[in-house]
Amino acid sequence: MSTENSFQSVRVLERPLSSMEKAVWLARHAGTHNCLAIAEIEGPLTAESLRKALDYIQKRHPLLQMRICTGKKGAVFRNTPDVPLIPLRIVDVPEGQWVEEAECELRVHLPIDTGPLLRCVMLRHSPTTSTLLLNYFHAVADGFACGYLLRDLLLAATHDRDPAQSEPSPLPLPLSMEERIPRTAKGLLGVLRLFWLIAREFVENLMKGGIPRKLTFDCWPSYEERRSRILPFEFDKEFTDCLKARAQREQTTVHGALCAAGLLAVSRIMTDGSPRLLACTSSVDMRTRLDPPVKDEQGLFVSVLWSVQRVWKDRPFWDLAREVRRNLFRKIASGGHFAVLAGSSWLVPLLERLLPEGKEGSIRFSRIAESTMINYKGTGVSNGGAMELGGGVGPFKIRSFRGGVTLLNTGYFTALVSSFNGTLYINYIYNEPMITRARAQQLAETAVELLKKAIE
Repeated sequence: MSTENSFQSVRVLERPLSSMEKAVWLARHAGTHNCLAIAEIEGPLTAESLRKALDYIQKRHPLLQMRICTGKKGAVFRNTPDVPLIPLRIVDVPEGQWVEEAECELRVHLPIDTGPLLRCVMLRHSPTTSTLLLNYFHAVADGFACGYLLRDLLLAATHDRDPAQSEPSPLPLPLSMEERIPRTAKGLLGVLRLFWLIAREFVENLMKGGIPRKLTFDCWPSYEERRSRILPFEFDKEFTDCLKARAQREQTTVHGALCAAGLLAVSRIMTDGSPRLLACTSSVDMRTRLDPPVKDEQGLFVSVLWSVQRVWKDRPFWDLAREVRRNLFRKIASGGHFAVLAGSSWLVPLLERLLPEGKEGSIRFSRIAESTMINYKGTGVSNGGAMELGGGVGPFKIRSFRGGVTLLNTGYFTALVSSFNGTLYINYIYNEPMITRARAQQLAETAVELLKKAIE
């Protein structure tokens, strides 16, 4: 297949990395930081049509034509003419055997300095069935970006049969989160709001009995030895609808239920089950909360919040789910998601200036992230939201859509959640050998069993 570069005439553009994007970039030498979309496809997708579709979407989305460079302004995205085409790897494997290949992709070091920041793998099962793996450098994609690009990719593969649709209309370079944050959430006011959030959380934790205690891992390996593993689960539309309805009756959300399941599983498997403070981090989608809002653009548009609860092994499930919901909603109502971004926009550039360049600086940055994140949380939920494509895209039917992410220094057991055409998918991601496969399996199966019992 052709790998000839096709961007010789592209006007050179650049944009500074946002603080969240830069946080991912600063840790790049400590290990991989990948974001993965996993989609099972039914239809006449060939290697040739996929190759043309990848070229099409790369011309359409500016961030897919870019690499990350450093200069006087710090790290920037830049679409220099020598950025190669998106790599495509094709593997013939039996249907349903995608986990091992997905885990391998999470360990691939993407060519950040030369680009592109995306690669694609086609797991070919038969002439009409395949699984696509879209592997991003996490600084240019979140779960929603993965879904939008999958849709565009299949549309481009459909248009491959129509000469009139052969040339894409390039989209403008997306604005960063910092350029979209409301003025009232920026600068000193935003940082003060973050300090208030942290101080209030500290006082509330003291009233609950202290601060979340560090959990015991099976071992503490170097970054080079850590591997992100995937445990996949699927829930049909009937179960998903029942969970939504029950959560609504219990005055909470599906997200609250997923957090409760993870916290209770950690309490039963990772502790002695007695009352203690545990925390669950939640990714917050910022696309509709920014100004201007983000539509179907590629990029990383998320913030992070946490919910600290007093948990014991037999705590009532829906009581915990309601408390998680109240905690997160209160923080969002007070602008906590913006405060986290304001704090990172001050702290991350400061660390960039203070830390040495190269691998030593990446490892130090990763250790700082680890000390402030892993020791504080019991689990995490990253909810990619609902995606509806009805019968599919042109001649292609999407049978499933899941996510994957590298957990190098920001967690050890996280639920990546997506809802596609009414079916709920959960990929539990864990760090091995920090936690053994046997224990991770226990955690995931316990969380799933709790969800099932909760709707009985």
